[in-house]
Amino acid sequence: MDPFFILFLMFPILLMSVQVLDQQNGMYRCEKCNMEVDNFNWRLILSFCISDMTGQQWVRCFQEQGEVILGITSQELGALFTQDQEQYNAIFAVRFLFASPSPDRLD
Repeated sequence: MDPFFILFLMFPILLMSVQVLDQQNGMYRCEKCNMEVDNFNWRLILSFCISDMTGQQWVRCFQEQGEVILGITSQELGALFTQDQEQYNAIFAVRFLFASPSPDRLD
């Protein structure tokens, strides 16, 4: 799988947030209930460093927040991972600049 552990294959039933294993035969096995299914959902976990002149902090965000930050859904990102590795890598070659308002601009 992805060496950066950004994308995970997850059980397609939304009530179960469990990783599945690719059986290499077109089926995916749920690690929790041992059920085999023929599809999966991509799930996203991002870890990144936020820093400024006072220091840095490593943070982790999950599915919805990661999709907002990257500007792409986990399903789209998973498709790129499997079909266009160059475009997939280009998404992570970008530095993100977040700005917070200065204290004198807080109303």
